[in-house]
Amino acid sequence: MRHAPLLLLPILSCVAEPTGRPMPARIVGGAPADIATFPHQVSVTSAQGLRCGGAIVAAGWVVTAAHCVDDQPRGLEVLAGITRLSDRNDAQRSAIARVVLHPEYDGGSPPRHDVALLRLAVPLDLDGDSVAAIPLVDADDVDDGLTDPGVVATVSGWGRTDESGPLSDVLRTVDVPIVDNAEASAQYGVAIDDTLLAAGVDVGGKDSCAGDSGGGLVVPGDDGDWRLAGIVSWGAGCGRPELPGIYARVSAVHAWIDRSLHDEAPACDDGEWACHDGPCIDARWLCDGEADCDDGTDELECHGGWRCDEGELLCDGAWCVPESWACDGEADCDDGTDEEDCA
Repeated sequence: MRHAPLLLLPILSCVAEPTGRPMPARIVGGAPADIATFPHQVSVTSAQGLRCGGAIVAAGWVVTAAHCVDDQPRGLEVLAGITRLSDRNDAQRSAIARVVLHPEYDGGSPPRHDVALLRLAVPLDLDGDSVAAIPLVDADDVDDGLTDPGVVATVSGWGRTDESGPLSDVLRTVDVPIVDNAEASAQYGVAIDDTLLAAGVDVGGKDSCAGDSGGGLVVPGDDGDWRLAGIVSWGAGCGRPELPGIYARVSAVHAWIDRSLHDEAPACDDGEWACHDGPCIDARWLCDGEADCDDGTDELECHGGWRCDEGELLCDGAWCVPESWACDGEADCDDGTDEEDCA
């Protein structure tokens, strides 16, 4: 959950994690909403249940907070097109083929560049009613005042309605005005720079909260349609007076998102090679028998293929998991090979 002002931690997942990560929460001071009003909204779940929110930015891509996925949780998938989480069987569902963390992401306290892209294994059917991509706020929108202080933004999610309450089965939403960064910096005692966006009310009682992490803060465009302005990132408590929620500012990462969506891999410097999950590595590390990319793609197309150590099982032809994960009833490999040929 969000914590006291001196301990600034991200708004994390809604399930108990063995890593000891903080517990999540949900929209504070809001009201139930229908997915048709926020068709970009998705839930990001792991094998342990609801983890975070996210926003659809293309049929095959979802943007979320990096702190939601930087530990590569097992069973990660996206659910789209549902108002109630209990209707998960009616959702469009897709496993995650690739997690791309922002190259400048720092998971400290507070986190920096807290943004990640999820490449979906199965693209979503953008029906326009309950499942739709949302346009990003860009520099022109900023110049037009869409994210000026005082603009009323809207955030949605399935987290808790207070710092210790239960999860919400129904999607909820709340309106919060954007706060000037200088004012938010003074309230928190840390620099809220131009990569961040603050939103909340001085009297408190309206906010995003843990479990809403990764979900979108949206503003209306000139055409009346939503624009994605922020990504729920961190804060102190939930809905506390003079402590607004803090969001990754989408206009600050617009170019990176756009490039990642249109390129198979981000551009790297001369002498470097782009891993399929985002980072750049020294080109001399290609096909050296050791996986230097987290997804193992630097060894994927090499003669003889990728080799696992003793006691490990090859997944997807590109990365290794412990043999003890084979036939345990949970698919840890994206291609499900760890659960094949089980008795």
